[in-house]
Amino acid sequence: MRVREKAHHMMRFIHSLRFQLPAVLLGLFVLILGLWVLLFREVSTITGKTLELNLSTEVSDGVTEWSNHVATAARERTKFMTLSKEDYLESFLNSAKSFDSIYAGIKALTLPGSSESLHKLAGFHDLNLEYQSRSESYAWEWRSGETLRAQLLEKMRRPLPIEIPAPPETGKKKTGKTKKASGKAKVQSKPRSRAPSPALLSARKARTEAANALEDFYRRKRFRDSVATAHFKVLEARLREGLQEIQGDLRQERMEKQNSLRATIAYAKQRLIYSLILLTLMVGYVAYILQWKILEPIRRLEYGAIQIGRGFLGFRVEVENKSEIGDLAKVLNTMSEKLAKHREGEMRLKRLDAIQQVVRSVNHEINNPLMIISGNAEYLLTILESQDDAVKEKLNTIIAEVRRIFFVTQQLKEIKELVTSNYTSEEDKMIDLARSTQVIRRAW
Repeated sequence: MRVREKAHHMMRFIHSLRFQLPAVLLGLFVLILGLWVLLFREVSTITGKTLELNLSTEVSDGVTEWSNHVATAARERTKFMTLSKEDYLESFLNSAKSFDSIYAGIKALTLPGSSESLHKLAGFHDLNLEYQSRSESYAWEWRSGETLRAQLLEKMRRPLPIEIPAPPETGKKKTGKTKKASGKAKVQSKPRSRAPSPALLSARKARTEAANALEDFYRRKRFRDSVATAHFKVLEARLREGLQEIQGDLRQERMEKQNSLRATIAYAKQRLIYSLILLTLMVGYVAYILQWKILEPIRRLEYGAIQIGRGFLGFRVEVENKSEIGDLAKVLNTMSEKLAKHREGEMRLKRLDAIQQVVRSVNHEINNPLMIISGNAEYLLTILESQDDAVKEKLNTIIAEVRRIFFVTQQLKEIKELVTSNYTSEEDKMIDLARSTQVIRRAW
C-alpha cells in the first residue's frame, strides 16, 4: 500500500503544475537557446563561407588584373622597343613595378583553403621580380646607350676646320713647252691645293671613329634588343600561361565554394524549418497548458467564487485537474458545501427563533385567557355540585380542552428543530409537534 501511495503521489506530482509548467518553460528556454546557438552557428558558417567566396573572387580579380598588367607591360615594351621614347619606357617600368603591389594585395587577403594557388602565385612573383630586374637593367642600358649615342652624334655633328686654299704661282717666265703644257693643264687638271692641316685630319679621324662607333652601337643595340625581346617574351608568356592556369584553378575553387555555400544554406534552412516547427509545437503546448490547464480552470474558479459571493451556496466548480488548481477547486467546493450547511443551520436557527417568539406571544396571549377560563370552569364545578351531571361533564370538557391547549403551547415552547408533515397535500406543510418534540428529546 505504501508503494502504491508513493507511486500515486509521484504520478500526481508529475501531472501537477509544479512539475509541468516549470519543465515546459525550461524545455522552451533550452529549445530557444539551442535555436539561437544553431542560428548563430549556421550564420557563422554561412558568413565564413561567403567571406571565403568573396576572398576567392577578390583573388581571382587580382590575378585577372595581374594578367592585364602583364599584357599592358608587353604592349608598352613593344611600343618602347619600336619607338625608343622615354615616355614609353616609364609606362613600361610602371607596369612592371605594378606586379609587386598586385601580388602584395592578393597575399594580404590570406584566403583560407587556397594555399596551393597562393604558392603558385609566389612562384610567379619570382618571375615578376626577374621581369622587373630585367626591365630596370634594360632601362639602365638603354639610358646609358642613349647617352653614348648622343655623345657620338654630337661628335659627328661637330664642324670640320675650314682650310684656306693656296694662292696661285706668279713672276716666272714660261717656255714654249711650258706654255703648251700649261695650256693642256688648263684643260685637263684642277688648280693644285696644299696638304690638309693636322687639325682637319684629326677632326676627320674623330668623325670616322664616331661613325664607326655609332654603327657598332646600333649593331650591339639590335642584338641587345633581340635578346631582351626574346627574354621578355618568354617571361611574359610564362606569366600569362601561369596566371591563366591559376585563374582556372581559382574559378574551379570558386565554383566549389559556391556549391558548398548553397548546400550549407539549404541545410541551414532545413534545420531552421525543423527547429521552428518544434518551437511552434512547444509554444503551442505551453499555450495549451496556460489556456486549458491554468487559465480555463482559473476562470472556472473565478466564476464559482462569484456565484458563491452572490449567495449561491453549494455551487460546485467542475475542474478535472490533478494539479494545485484541482486541489484549490476541491477546497472551494468543500468551503461552498460547508457555507451552505452553515447558512442552512443559521436559517433554521432564525426560523426557530421566530417560532419561539411566536410561541411566546401565543403563550402570553392564549395562556392568560385559558387560565381565566380554566379557573372559572373549576370554580363553577365547585359551586355547582348540585347540578346535574350533564353540566359537570361540559365543565370538565372545558377544563380538559384548556389543559390540552396549554399542553400544546408547552410543546411549542419545546420545539428546537422543525419536523414537518403534509397537511392537505405535499405542497401544504405543517409542524409535527409530536415528532419535533421527540427529536428534541432524542437530542437531549
